[in-house]
Amino acid sequence: MLEIDKKIKDIDKILCDNIDLIDFAGVSRALISQNLLGQSRNLVEHIAVKISGQGADVDINWDTIREAKDFIK
Repeated sequence: MLEIDKKIKDIDKILCDNIDLIDFAGVSRALISQNLLGQSRNLVEHIAVKISGQGADVDINWDTIREAKDFIK
C-alpha cells in the first residue's frame, strides 16, 4: 500500500472516531466539530495530492499540496 493511501486511511479513522464521540456525554460538540473540520481539510488535501501524483507515492508537504491544488484547478 502506498504511503499516501495509508495517510488517507488514517485520516478516515480519525474522522470516524470523532463521529462516534458525538453520542458520549461530556464530549463537547464544538470540539468534535472543530476536529472534523480540520481533518476534513486534511482529507481533501491528501486526496488532491494523490490525484495529482497519478499513481505515484508522493510526499505530503506544503509544496505538494499547493501543486495538487493547482493541478485540480
